[in-house]
Amino acid sequence: MVFLISLILIVTTVAVLLLLLRRAEKKATIKKRTPAQVAQDQAKEQFEAVVAQQTEQLQKTLQARAEKIDQAFARSLEQITARQLQTFAKLSDDFTKKTAAELQAVSMANTTAGAQAKTEISALTAQAKAEAIKKIDTQIAELMASYLAEIAPNLDYQDQKAFLFDTLEAHKDELKKDIENGL
Repeated sequence: MVFLISLILIVTTVAVLLLLLRRAEKKATIKKRTPAQVAQDQAKEQFEAVVAQQTEQLQKTLQARAEKIDQAFARSLEQITARQLQTFAKLSDDFTKKTAAELQAVSMANTTAGAQAKTEISALTAQAKAEAIKKIDTQIAELMASYLAEIAPNLDYQDQKAFLFDTLEAHKDELKKDIENGL
């Protein structure tokens, strides 16, 4: 493209120089001329007119070709850009799908891990409650046995024992609920 523009400028410059040269020669030879000189001048003028006409035609041709080259270049750029955009869109879509799949896998893994942790925590909590209830039952039994051993000489053991066991048995569920809610 730059070459064509340079060529147009060179051709235009040559044509202008020829016209200036002709004018300079006319001014220098204002003297009386012979018919041969007149014929030569006329031939020279005709030659310069033909050169000027051909130069103008060449400029138009070069300009038209430069415009065609510009158009072809623009079409090529548009096609290349369109192909690159299609490639980018496909790669972007593939990347988005791959990322979505990976995120879904991570989400499923987190959900599974959360469910597992919840199950383990529930199991540990239930185990801790059961151990606490068992320990309290044991401590209550030991406390009762100790209490009964201390007051046994003064009281009728059989009457007190039945009363205490009946009371504990009646309130056993309430004690367990209090223990569970307290933990």
